Amino acid sequence: PRFSFEENQILIREVRAHYPQLYGAQSRRVSVAERRRVWDGIAAKINGITSWKRTGQEVQKRWNDFKRRTKEKLARVPHSTQGAGPAAEDAFSAEEETIFAILGPGVAGPSCPLPSSPQDPGLWPEMVLSG
Repeated sequence: PRFSFEENQILIREVRAHYPQLYGAQSRRVSVAERRRVWDGIAAKINGITSWKRTGQEVQKRWNDFKRRTKEKLARVPHSTQGAGPAAEDAFSAEEETIFAILGPGVAGPSCPLPSSPQDPGLWPEMVLSG
């Protein structure tokens, strides 16, 4: 079944909390088994609110799908800084804005600024997306 809004919110919150071990500078020192345990822990938190049990692998796949779709949407937005901004169908959801914040400014590339600054400057991690 599809992830619910609440499940997505937990996923985003937990990936933000564990980003250094999963993708950041610390990730090079974290074993594959430890990263798997982190994903399993995120799945356990999601499973705490639903009767459908998800695995760490399913949760990781959902995150990767989130990242891919968000990056694809960003790529469709005109890169010009002129104009009125993205069309309504290209407007970014709160979830997508949060994903941009988690991934950091490197996700947009040097010639493509992020769609907007987050409300909370603490959302922008000081890291570059690696992959």
